[in-house]
Amino acid sequence: MNRGQTAGPSDIIPTKDGWIIVQVIGAPLFKRWCEMVGRPELVDDPRFKDDLARGDNGEILCDIAREHAKDKTTDEVLKLYAAASVPSSALLSPQQALDDPHIQAMGFLQDVDYPNLPKPAPVASAPINLSETPGGIRHRAPTLGEHTDEIMAELGYDAASLADLREKRVI
Repeated sequence: MNRGQTAGPSDIIPTKDGWIIVQVIGAPLFKRWCEMVGRPELVDDPRFKDDLARGDNGEILCDIAREHAKDKTTDEVLKLYAAASVPSSALLSPQQALDDPHIQAMGFLQDVDYPNLPKPAPVASAPINLSETPGGIRHRAPTLGEHTDEIMAELGYDAASLADLREKRVI
């Protein structure tokens, strides 16, 4: 369960073929959601009088949302939410997120070669793009121990000391 505590319904809801995420905050959204799920009487229910009360009783609302979505596809549910102007979104699997056209178009992921992988790995790039100081991936993450010799040499260890530390399994 990923239910929110300060509004409701606010959770990840299973559909017939996937999942959606919904977060209903504020009386106007709640009213539209109630009408969409066929439960307009909930608007006047004292358990759901405001966002905090809806959060306190969120399990009830999320149960209603799950019941409403269980026999519908993700696309069907999202169309109903969109028609009611209630914010929702499909919850993507990792592969769906990688393949998503928006994610690809925005360049959120950068392919990085990594030892022993059959193909480059998608790695999240800088979370924001700044015009003067753009971030990015300069190189891949090191493998275990890849830079040990360089670092130890900078600390003053010579080749014989490194060999001794390796023999003792310190490094």
